[in-house]
Amino acid sequence: MSTPQEQEPKEQTEFAANQERSTDYSYTNETGVASGESPPVPTVDREKLRAQMQQQMKDEQPESSSVTPEPASNDPIEVGTTDASPRSINFGVVGWGQGGSRLTEQFYKFGYPSIVGNTALQDLTHIQMPDSTKIYCNIGLGGVGKDLTLGAEAFQEYQDQILQAIRGGFGDNIDALIVCIGGGGGTGSGAAESLIQAVLTIGVPVLCLYTLPMDNEGSDTKSNAIVTLDRIARLAASKALNGLIVIDNSRIEEQYPDISQGQFWNVANFDIVNILHQFNALSATSTKYQSLDPMDFGRVISTGNCIVYGKMTLPVRMQDNHLEMIDDELARAMVAHMDSSLLANDFDLTQAVCAGVMLTGRDELLNQLPAVNVNFAFSELNDRLGGTARVFRGIYADDNPRDELTVYSIYSGIGLPRERIDNLIAEAQAANAQIETREADTTRMSVFAENQTVEKEQGRYSELKKKSTAFGRLQKRPGRSRG
Repeated sequence: MSTPQEQEPKEQTEFAANQERSTDYSYTNETGVASGESPPVPTVDREKLRAQMQQQMKDEQPESSSVTPEPASNDPIEVGTTDASPRSINFGVVGWGQGGSRLTEQFYKFGYPSIVGNTALQDLTHIQMPDSTKIYCNIGLGGVGKDLTLGAEAFQEYQDQILQAIRGGFGDNIDALIVCIGGGGGTGSGAAESLIQAVLTIGVPVLCLYTLPMDNEGSDTKSNAIVTLDRIARLAASKALNGLIVIDNSRIEEQYPDISQGQFWNVANFDIVNILHQFNALSATSTKYQSLDPMDFGRVISTGNCIVYGKMTLPVRMQDNHLEMIDDELARAMVAHMDSSLLANDFDLTQAVCAGVMLTGRDELLNQLPAVNVNFAFSELNDRLGGTARVFRGIYADDNPRDELTVYSIYSGIGLPRERIDNLIAEAQAANAQIETREADTTRMSVFAENQTVEKEQGRYSELKKKSTAFGRLQKRPGRSRG
């Protein structure tokens, strides 16, 4: 089932080279590490962090929704880990269906222990992960044809094996779990609610990363996406689910209009995972500027309700190695791109309860960036959130050679993107109405028109033949006299 590792596509390689942040930051930090050396990694009290997130989940969760952890399986499976770079939270990742598996594959490439599952064997084959991390639910012809009921039944049939694989594979090595679902299909969307409820029994905080479909998707896809989103959102509202990360594929398509079809999903999935990974990796890394520490990051992602995040790149002017920037330039740029930089549309950010913002750039830029500019920018951002959100901020050096700053932002505790959802519902209803009308139209398969019959057509054909054929004309000529 596994296939050889493919060479990174050119577009993906360039994208990664330009935007992925290395954990080998070059600067002299407060402990005296020379430029070019890796700074010491602060010790993360994982037990304290996990306990804090679990306590928050327990405090906010109604008694009727409580779950009791069950013992882990004694039959572990191999779980891939390709990167040992520092991180604040050891996430385990489970992806279900085609879209969820592709996202999870990218998490695996970033070094997170991951497991994927599907009802379509051919879709699992192309996931670049070890066979032992793949769960194949063998039903019918393969796949469920965007049928949510079949997707749910497939998960129920294999639920014991799936849960055993997840427990045994991750063991006690994770602090939290991310469930990846591509909204709109049958396998992932159909199993989503049951999968989340099943992994809640493991006893660690659980997040769901859920993608909305593109505008050009079909009516079944949009309908499935909305129905499934409603089910998952109810789990988040009840605090059983620690957070619902919403990604809108239509927004990502807008952000990368020039990416080829063959590379679009590679680039899109890289960006989706990379932003979250940057928060997790940078918050576990030393900085001489200002830190957003692991507890800050843990608090942001465990606030509940919806989570949305994004990234903006802000070019700066360098003249003779000197940074030129007017007082409010950074603030205006950050606020202007605040909504458009997010990976989802139509969220009301004034509803945010918590926010995390990280500013990165090479040392040469950060060392010249006036503190008043930075403080004013964060103040303006806080005002844009309504002035009441808990905002955690960090500033980190990176190895980006370009004259630009990068801002990573994440917002949590938000309600659903109402306008986007209403549009999806309207589009799905309109398309379904057209399909029902077509299906009810039986005349499309009728040989004769409404007032036609076989007998009438045969009689009409006979009359026409008598009038217009040579034999018919002979029949009308006067008879010859015979004598």
